[in-house]
Amino acid sequence: LSPMEGGTEEEDGSFFIGVPRRREGRRRQQCKCEAFGLSELPPQSTYVIWNEFCERFSFYGMKTLLALFFVRKLGMGETDATEALSLFIVACYVTPIFGAYLSDGHIGRFHTIMILSVVHLAGNALLAVFAGARGRTRLVGVAVSLALVALGTGGIKPCVSAFGGDQIYPPEPRLIQLFFSFFYFAINAGSLLSTLVTPTVKAEAGYSFAFALPAILMAIALLAIWKGRKTYRMVPPTGDVFTQTVRVIMSACSLRASGKAQSFSVAFKDCEKSYGRELVSDVRQLLVVLKLFLPAPIFWSLFDQQSSRWTFQASHMNCQLGSYKMQPEQMQSLNAFLILALIPLFERVIYPLASRLCGPKLALDPVYRMASGMLLGAASFLLAAIVQLHINNSEEGSVSVLWQIPQYVVMTSGEILFSITGLEFAFSQAPQTMKSAVQSAWLLTDAAGNLLTVVVLEAVSKMVGQFDEFLIFSSGCLVAMVLLLFLAREFDRDIHADTEDPGALEPTNSAGRQVVELRSKPTHGQPEVKADDGPELPNDHHNEPGGSTTISPLTGDIL
Repeated sequence: LSPMEGGTEEEDGSFFIGVPRRREGRRRQQCKCEAFGLSELPPQSTYVIWNEFCERFSFYGMKTLLALFFVRKLGMGETDATEALSLFIVACYVTPIFGAYLSDGHIGRFHTIMILSVVHLAGNALLAVFAGARGRTRLVGVAVSLALVALGTGGIKPCVSAFGGDQIYPPEPRLIQLFFSFFYFAINAGSLLSTLVTPTVKAEAGYSFAFALPAILMAIALLAIWKGRKTYRMVPPTGDVFTQTVRVIMSACSLRASGKAQSFSVAFKDCEKSYGRELVSDVRQLLVVLKLFLPAPIFWSLFDQQSSRWTFQASHMNCQLGSYKMQPEQMQSLNAFLILALIPLFERVIYPLASRLCGPKLALDPVYRMASGMLLGAASFLLAAIVQLHINNSEEGSVSVLWQIPQYVVMTSGEILFSITGLEFAFSQAPQTMKSAVQSAWLLTDAAGNLLTVVVLEAVSKMVGQFDEFLIFSSGCLVAMVLLLFLAREFDRDIHADTEDPGALEPTNSAGRQVVELRSKPTHGQPEVKADDGPELPNDHHNEPGGSTTISPLTGDIL
C-alpha cells in the first residue's frame, strides 16, 4: 500500500486516502450525524463506530446462545458447558496478539480488520449451517466455526479501537475521549439488542436461524468499515514490534543473569547500545504498564460468568413475567441496558459527588476506580450466592428470575469503573509504537480470566456446590483488588525511576496519580509525541481554577 497512492501524506508518516487534510474540516461540517455529538468527530470515525456496533451485535448475539446450546444440543453438563464457553472466550482474547502482530508489523490496521472480518463472517455462517446438523458432524462443525469466529473477532479487537483513534488527527484529547465514549456505547448498544433479539429468534425458529442473524450483522459490519476506505487516515506498520520487544527483554535478562549488569535498569540502559534508546524506552514503559494488569484476570473471570453460570442459574428460576415467557439467556441483556443507563449517572452524579466528598485526586484516580470496580465485582458474586441459597431451599423454578437484577446492577457498576477505565488506561499509557500491542495485552487479561475459571471449576466443582463456588470467586476478587492497590504503589515508584531517563516516562498529576506522559523521541522524520497528543484517562478532570471538566459519553458535551 503506497502512502501517496490516491492520498495525502502527513508529517508523521501517516496518510489520508482520497481526502486531503485541507478538506477534512469541510467534510466534517457536511457530516449528517448531528445527533448525540457525533458531528464533532471526523466523519470517517463514524464508520468505525458503526462497524463496532454491528460486530458486537454479531458476537454477543452468538455468544448469548452458546451455554444452553452446548447443554441442550451437544449434550454437555453445566460445568462442562461453562468450561467450553470459557475456553472459547480464552481463544477470543488470545488471538488479539496475532492481530496486533499482523497490523503493527506487516499490513496495517485497516487491512487486518478487513481480512479477519471475512474470517469472522465465515465462522458465523458455518455455525448457522452446522447448528442444524446431527451427531459428530455437528460437533466438529461447531468447533471449526467457533475457531474461525475466535480468530476473526479476536484478531480485529486491538485494531478497531486504535484505528478509530488514528482518525482524530491532529490528536485532540477531548475528541479522542469522545470517540472512546461512543465506541463503548456502540459495544453495549449492539450487545443489548443482540441479547434481546437472538434468544427470541431461537425460541421461535430454532438455533440455525438464531445463529444466522449474527452472520448477517457481521456482513453489515464488514460493509461499514469498507465503505469508508477512501477517507481513512492510514498509519503505516511500525515494524515487527513483538520480535524486537522480546529481543530487548531477553538481552536485558541475559545481562542481569550473567552479572554484567547490577540491576535491570542498568541492563536496559546497556541494551540501548544495540537496540536504540527509543525502543528500549518503549519496552520499559510497556513492562511498567503490564505489571499493573496482573490482577485484572480475576475480574474477567467473574464478569464472563454472566453468560454461563448466571445463565444456568436463571434457567433454574421462574422466567414467567406476567403473560411473557422470558428466555434465560435474555437476562444477559440487563448488563448492556444498565451500561447505557448508568454511564450518564456516573458521569453526571457519582463522579462529581465523589470528587466533592473525597477530593478529585482520590476520586478520579484510575487505579482506585479499577479497584472499586473489583470490589463491586466481588459483591455481585456474593449477591449471586445469596440468590443461589434461596434457589437451593425452594422448589425448582419457583424463585423469580427478577431476583438476579441486584447482582447485575452491582456487576455492571463494577464494569463501568473497571473496564472503561482500563480500556483508556491501556491506550493512554501505551508507547506510541505499541498501542495495538498494549490493547492486545489488556484483552489478554480476559483470556487469562476465563482460563482461571476453567482451572477453578476443575478443582472445586466436584467438591462444592454452586453457592460455595460463588463465594470462592468473590473472595478471589477481593484478594486481587488488594494486589492491584499494592502494585499501584509500585507503579508510581517505577514511573519515578523511569523519569530519570529523559527519553522515558514523566509523571503528570492530571488525574491525581502520577500517570505516564508519553514522550517518545521522533523517528523517521516524525514529530515528538507528547501526552497532549493522546487521550486522557476516562472522565479525567483538569486541574483548572474554578472547576473541573467532564465529557458526557452520550452527548459529548462538556459538563
